[in-house]
Amino acid sequence: MFASLLESGVRAPRKPQETHKSQATPKTQEDQNLYILTSSKKFFEDIGTRVVYGIIAKSDSITESVEDISSNKDVVLSILQKLSEEQCSPIHLRDVVEDFLVSQGI
Repeated sequence: MFASLLESGVRAPRKPQETHKSQATPKTQEDQNLYILTSSKKFFEDIGTRVVYGIIAKSDSITESVEDISSNKDVVLSILQKLSEEQCSPIHLRDVVEDFLVSQGI
């Protein structure tokens, strides 16, 4: 009987295919947050003028900034890289910066 159904043009029911969902939905360009390195000059009474670095974090609806994180550009770039990898919401910028500095003993 099954063979006659196939011969008459009726398709046999397919075995349902398995679907795989990824753990994280990839973000589109519009969904990604933007992180910007900032620099400014700051005068310190004991050491004079230094360049200090900060971060601006932007999403579609939120912009947050932390200025004067460190005069060490590499430290701020490390924070910037971590923010970009994790795509943290700008609302968490201050907490992320503080946690990073504490974890590094800075």
